[in-house]
Amino acid sequence: MRVYIMTLGVLAPYRGIGIGSKLLNHVLDMCTKQNVSEIYLHVQTNNDDAIKFYKKFGFDITDTIPDYYINIEPRDCYVLTKLLIRQENASEVFKGMSKKMFGKLQEYIYALHKLDYLEGRLAKTEARADEAESKYLKLDQSIKELQDTLEKLSWVVKHSRDSDLQLEHAFAAVDVKKSKICYTLLFLIWRM
Repeated sequence: MRVYIMTLGVLAPYRGIGIGSKLLNHVLDMCTKQNVSEIYLHVQTNNDDAIKFYKKFGFDITDTIPDYYINIEPRDCYVLTKLLIRQENASEVFKGMSKKMFGKLQEYIYALHKLDYLEGRLAKTEARADEAESKYLKLDQSIKELQDTLEKLSWVVKHSRDSDLQLEHAFAAVDVKKSKICYTLLFLIWRM
């Protein structure tokens, strides 16, 4: 059985005269009589006085929880834990601890397998990203080559239009010359 200490506080003017120690000792005694195996509480990470106070009574920092608090800074907290073992039930507590430790070990093994799986997925994703980047670069190069080809084709079309226009002018000039030659021949024939 575990006990959580939600709040234990002494007003500032009454600190340092043993009131907090008496309160905590009373809680520890009650827990020992009730066969409680563990007591834990949360302390803000910058509350050095409280951390020092609880460590004096055998509490240890067992975890850090980010963003535990909502309206105060820093928002992180430590979990402080104290194991209570009575002589007569020490072997049962250690059996329970070994079961807990085995359970935690299984959780860690599962987490490691999941981590390996995720690392594999990440490697595949990175390989696909590299492949996609390579295809993008090839596509970008193809687009540039196509733009160059279009520019050349545009130049050819413009110059072919200019050539067509020059040919039209040349044909028109030839037609004019033919007409002049015909009129001249007619005039010469008429004069004869």
